[in-house]
Amino acid sequence: MKTVFLYSLARLGLFAVVLGVLWLIADLTLLTLVAAIVISALLSFLLLGPLREQMVQRMVARTEQRRAKRTGTDEDAEDNLS
Repeated sequence: MKTVFLYSLARLGLFAVVLGVLWLIADLTLLTLVAAIVISALLSFLLLGPLREQMVQRMVARTEQRRAKRTGTDEDAEDNLS
């Protein structure tokens, strides 16, 4: 959960920086906001790759733990039926 929070915070921070730079260059308009969203998304794809991979690995590990726990419970329940 910590890695998801860090990744989200990094993306939000990157958006804020890009929006601030664009705001200094041009007025704050809808076009500036859209440009900031697009540019920050592209930059996050390029710059936040390692953090994103770490987040994905933790999510996969957590999912596998839950699946293994649930599978073990199902097998125990089937064994108790006989």
